[in-house]
Amino acid sequence: HEVYRNAEIAKAADPFTVAIDHLNEKYQQIPDNKTSEEWATERIILAASFTGYLWYYQNEEQVETLGTEISFELPLIHPKIGMSLPLDEVKILGKIDRLVRRQGTVQVRDYKSTGKSIAADSSFWGHLRLDTQISMYVMAATILYPELQIAGAFYDVWHKPTIKPKALTQKDTKALVETGKYCGTEFTVWVEADDTAENGVRWVKVDDRVAEIEHGKKGYAIRETPELYGARLLQDIYKRPEFYFARREIPRTAQDIKKFEKQLYNIYQSMKSMRDSGHWFENEHACEATFKCPYIPLCYPDVDITGGQTPPGYKRIFMDMTVGETD
Repeated sequence: HEVYRNAEIAKAADPFTVAIDHLNEKYQQIPDNKTSEEWATERIILAASFTGYLWYYQNEEQVETLGTEISFELPLIHPKIGMSLPLDEVKILGKIDRLVRRQGTVQVRDYKSTGKSIAADSSFWGHLRLDTQISMYVMAATILYPELQIAGAFYDVWHKPTIKPKALTQKDTKALVETGKYCGTEFTVWVEADDTAENGVRWVKVDDRVAEIEHGKKGYAIRETPELYGARLLQDIYKRPEFYFARREIPRTAQDIKKFEKQLYNIYQSMKSMRDSGHWFENEHACEATFKCPYIPLCYPDVDITGGQTPPGYKRIFMDMTVGETD
């Protein structure tokens, strides 16, 4: 998301250079939960995808950016009487990624990544008719800039790659060693020969990275380094760009926004009721919907946390309504 956004904001600079500089900065430090290969592969995925993105949309009409990172803090409106509720009681907070003028129409622009199909007939697009984030941003932009007549949202979507790093065949390995080429990209390949090593090869280095060798009875093959995988990924993007990239307008009418304002008010009333009563409903479908909830170790085994004891790894920040204590 940041790669795409920062590259487009920097109009005066080469967007590819901006994107690569951003990636280099973000991927300098390898996190503890990643290997160097995994971290390099993740970076390569983003670099190859952005290269394909620039190529695919190089002839698209440019949009005019009217604003970026637009924060908002708005009152909640009572849907029946039209009055604002006190800001110290409830407020609507958010940040609009970009506001653009495209083909004479002003829209909220948002970048999304997904593992779901983005084909024209996929349910991904139909679901966006119900997307609350789009409605929220369009509503906020309409309030902040009533003179612009916000028409809806412009979605720029990237489908995450489904192909993974793999082992080359012995034939492809031999071709890479002899020609230095793989999937249309040139590499510098070194082979350290050693008669005492299996298949007479001690190591194979592609550019500056030693490749993992898989030995066979009649020869050897190497596994793709992150850079080799990136070359294959970019080749796949060039072959079927519509699998990876899609753009579409997501309309929001005045009637849609009115409906959403009522929905927000109803959500607030539900939250207020639960807060006042101290009883909150559970949504078991959200526990592992996208990411695993950090409270699963407490909920699944039904750990009792009302006795004043704080489980290891957690910090108590609210008063325990049962015993009146805090940790």
